[in-house]
Amino acid sequence: MTKFAFNSKNLFFVLLAIYFFPIIISLNLPFAQWDWLNTDTYQMREKIYSFSDIFSNIFFSLFTDTVQFRPVSTLITNLNYLIFEGEFWIWYLIKWLVFFYCIHLIYSIVFILTQNKLPAFLSGLFYGINPMPFVLD
Repeated sequence: MTKFAFNSKNLFFVLLAIYFFPIIISLNLPFAQWDWLNTDTYQMREKIYSFSDIFSNIFFSLFTDTVQFRPVSTLITNLNYLIFEGEFWIWYLIKWLVFFYCIHLIYSIVFILTQNKLPAFLSGLFYGINPMPFVLD
């Protein structure tokens, strides 16, 4: 029986096993589960044809939206429509890659600080299985 090594490679595979189905499901959605129904009412008050249109949508989200306060989500959604023309699978792919890169970054920083793989592994694992990472929204 082999001993389990606490390194970033094994951390990646543990988290990939946890997130395999959410990744596959999110990449196969033609739109985000809720965005295609609600985006035009709460994050895209103006049509997105240029970068200047983003500012009016962010202004709406910051100052006049009576339902929710989500300026970062508004910016991300507007940029998705502007850059990727609403192709959510590209955006989700980038989002998942950044998420796994953040886990690796946390692992690397904690390993540099502690020179111990166990706390680095546990820190990356904690971030990866946290119930509210940015990949859920």
